[in-house]
Amino acid sequence: MNMKKLFLISVLILGTVTANAQFKLGVNGGVQIPIGNFGDVANVGFGGGINAEYLLNESFGLGLDAGYYNFGTEIDGFSFNMIPITVGAKYYFLTEGIQPYAGAGLGIYGFGADSETNWNFGLAPVIGMQFALSDTFALDLNVKYNHVFTKGSATSTFGINVGVVYKFGN
Repeated sequence: MNMKKLFLISVLILGTVTANAQFKLGVNGGVQIPIGNFGDVANVGFGGGINAEYLLNESFGLGLDAGYYNFGTEIDGFSFNMIPITVGAKYYFLTEGIQPYAGAGLGIYGFGADSETNWNFGLAPVIGMQFALSDTFALDLNVKYNHVFTKGSATSTFGINVGVVYKFGN
């Protein structure tokens, strides 16, 4: 294939992708309920996060999530927290009005007590719904299971989150 044809195909593909480009930025707050052995040492955690998502098409998006949750539990005199940072994907079953979705994220989780934080790999399946409030704003409700592979055993939480999402782009 010559360079001219390759260039024209690239322009057509990029033009198609960027003509439909949409981004979503969101903020949320919620609770993290400790599960299993983690529930023996930690109370319910409160906090929130931010997320950014690029929609490849109307139904499928790729994104980045980051958050901070404090469990209000003092272990050996230190307050305990969790910092999830994940990349993931979501599939939207409907594309207008009420949009139910399912997805998953993979990334690193910081678990810490005051100034000392240990980082571990984890995964987070999520299901939720976005309710369109206008052409650009939506209410987001979701439940997320955070499963972190910590030393010796896994640490898990079940999160319930509420937030707002701002959509921009075409």
